[in-house]
Amino acid sequence: MIKKQTLTKQARTLWVTSALLFPFITPSAAALVSIGDSAEIFFNGSASVRYNDNLFLNKDNERSDTIFILSPGVELNVGKRANANVNLYYREDFYLYDKNSDLDTNTSNVFLESFWKQSRLDLRFDASFEQLIQTTPDLVRNYSNIHDLVERERIRANLRGEYEISELTSASAGIGYSKLDFKSPGFSDREIVTVPLNAYYSITPLVDLSLGYRFRHADVSDQTAYTYNNVPIPAQARSDYQDHYFNIGARGELAPKLMGEARAGYQYRDVRDGGNRDTLSFSADVSHFTTANTTLLVGLFRDFDISVEGQSTTRTGGSLGVRHTFSHLISGTAGANYYERSYSGVRKDKTLDVHVGATYSPITYLDLNATYIFRHNDSNINAVEFDNNIFSVSAALRY
Repeated sequence: MIKKQTLTKQARTLWVTSALLFPFITPSAAALVSIGDSAEIFFNGSASVRYNDNLFLNKDNERSDTIFILSPGVELNVGKRANANVNLYYREDFYLYDKNSDLDTNTSNVFLESFWKQSRLDLRFDASFEQLIQTTPDLVRNYSNIHDLVERERIRANLRGEYEISELTSASAGIGYSKLDFKSPGFSDREIVTVPLNAYYSITPLVDLSLGYRFRHADVSDQTAYTYNNVPIPAQARSDYQDHYFNIGARGELAPKLMGEARAGYQYRDVRDGGNRDTLSFSADVSHFTTANTTLLVGLFRDFDISVEGQSTTRTGGSLGVRHTFSHLISGTAGANYYERSYSGVRKDKTLDVHVGATYSPITYLDLNATYIFRHNDSNINAVEFDNNIFSVSAALRY
């Protein structure tokens, strides 16, 4: 992430004009560069205009702005075979604020996706590095951020594999790693290692039952000191966590036109400094292919989590959405997400997110998008309640 800079009025005008025009300047949908028969390089980027009426998610100190975002990127795709592929994507995001020019910045992002299938073995590896500078509902502390966005870096890596033991049985295992490193004061960094193990048994050609165990270890740093309304808030000691999740589930075509996976079970959290806890945990992600043009999406979850201040929390919620294709040029989405979050102290939050969007694809390499998002947070701590409206239009290009 580079140092924030303030642009001159002329430079800002030129920058915004370039951001809005660049998706329309290419005449071809073919790969930018082809390397032999198995590798291609694409330009993959977007330009957006976004209005946000509550940048810092404050209840009484709302600050709005229009943000211009230019996101040029390059994508390398290796392997055109059905059994192996590697996709590497780099993107730089440039943020330009109309009124709050002190927030102007840019961030770097790298994403890797790969898979390899051979006989009975299926291997997948994903990784990412992201620089983030924004405030989202899960980043609101007991004392809300007042005058700045939250800067952080996030690293993720996940290796997983599944082996078909017989016509009726298979087993999967994996290891995941994530690291969240805050650059803004008042937050707790963390490193998390996850090891899932699952055994599957086919009860029909379309449905598998599962028996699983997931181990998760979180190394959480102490919450750093910060200042709120000119009052110093001292650093707070935090604990490490180990989670043990025993579950059963099912996957596949669970009912006619209903595809997905669901699991539920018992989870125990071991807290290094005491205060161990347990809970019923579950997750479900299913899609109902209602018609050839309409898909309904349903999600449910309950799991332990960690707040941005390093506290143990429990999150319970769900999502409901719909995707509809109006024609070969126009499609739309709508949905809502709701979850409740209980902290280890007295705080309890209820968060609602409602969104609606439309996409117009006049040519194969260009998507024009319009989106509206409403967010509301209700809490028994008055300082962290907020409402937020976001309107955005964008043009995305891949060639």
